[in-house]
Amino acid sequence: MNQRLSSTRRGAERLAPFCVRLLSSAKGREARLQTDEELRLRPRGAGSVLRVLLKSAKGAVRATKRARNTRVTPADGSSVLRVLLRRPVLVLAAAALSLPVLPVGVLSAKLTPEERIEIMRGLTAEYATVKAFLPRSKKHLPFPSDGKYDKAAWNEAGREFGPAARVGDLIQVTKVDVENDEIKLEINGGLRTGKKWYERIEMGTGNRTTPINNGSGPTAGTYISVLFPKGIPPIEAKEIKKILAPILDFEKRSATENYVESLPEPIQAAIRDKRAVEGMTREQVLIACGRPRNKMRETKDGDELEEWIYGLPPGKITFVVFQGDKVVRVKDAYAGLGGSTADPLPPR
Repeated sequence: MNQRLSSTRRGAERLAPFCVRLLSSAKGREARLQTDEELRLRPRGAGSVLRVLLKSAKGAVRATKRARNTRVTPADGSSVLRVLLRRPVLVLAAAALSLPVLPVGVLSAKLTPEERIEIMRGLTAEYATVKAFLPRSKKHLPFPSDGKYDKAAWNEAGREFGPAARVGDLIQVTKVDVENDEIKLEINGGLRTGKKWYERIEMGTGNRTTPINNGSGPTAGTYISVLFPKGIPPIEAKEIKKILAPILDFEKRSATENYVESLPEPIQAAIRDKRAVEGMTREQVLIACGRPRNKMRETKDGDELEEWIYGLPPGKITFVVFQGDKVVRVKDAYAGLGGSTADPLPPR
C-alpha cells in the first residue's frame, strides 16, 4: 500500500508543474486576446468558451497543487489522477490556448472556384493605360496588394531588359493565373526572347520536314504578380483593378464595352436585357446570352439554318435561328408546362 501511495504521489507531483506552466501560458494568451483586434473577428460567444475551459483547467491545477503541498492519502492521490486522466481535454485545451491564434475571418475566407473563374474572366483581355514605368521581366514583378511596390527593383529590371510600356501606352492582360496568395498577370504576351527547344523540332519524310509546333514569335511584354500575404480574400475583378491603380488605369472602356457602345440602340438594349433579337450577329448573341446549350443545323427551302438552344426543361427554352451570320427568328417556348409565349405587341 505504501509503495502504491508513493507512486501515486510522484505521478501527481510530476504533472503539477506541467499544468502550472500550461495555465500560465493560457492566462497570457487570454490577456493578449482581450486587447487584440483579431478578437473582433471571432464568433460571438468564443470568449465565454475560453473562460469556461480556463476555469476548469484552474480547478484541475489547484487539486494537483493541494496534492503536492499536503500529505497525500490514497483517496486524495487517486482523485487527482482521476481528474487528470478522465479529463485530458482540459490539458489539451490549455495547450491550445498557448498556440498562435489566427483570425477566423482569414481561415474561412477562401476563394471559391466560381470566384476564381470570375476573376480570370474579368481581367483576361482587358486593356489598361500605363500610369508608371513598366519594365520587361522574365520573372513576375511583385506588386503587394497595399500598392506599395519596390520601384527600385522595377527600375533595375528595366535597365536589364528595357521597358515593356511607357507612361500613356495601352497594354492588354493576355493571361491570368489565380493561386493561393497571388494573382499572376501576363501583359502583352509576356517576355519571350526566342523559341523553345521543342518548338524547333521538325518531322517529315525524305527531304521535306515541317515543324510539329509553330509556337509564337518573340514578345516584348512582361509579368506582374499581385501579392496577398495572408491569402487571397473573396475579391472581384474590379477590386483588383483598383489595387493596380497606381500603375495601370482600367477606367478606359474595355474592348467589349467599346464594341457594345458602337451598336444601334435596340441592339444595346437587348444586350443589357440579356436577350436575343432579330438582326443580331452571332457575336452579339454570345455577348447577350452566352454560349448556347445546344446547336442544330438544317436546310429548309434551300437555305441553311442554324438553331441555338438556350434553357432546360421544364421551363423557358429559347430558340435563336441564324441564317448566315444574322438572327432571323427568335422563339420562346415553355417545355413541360404547356403553351408558349405570345408574340410581342407592336410598338405604339
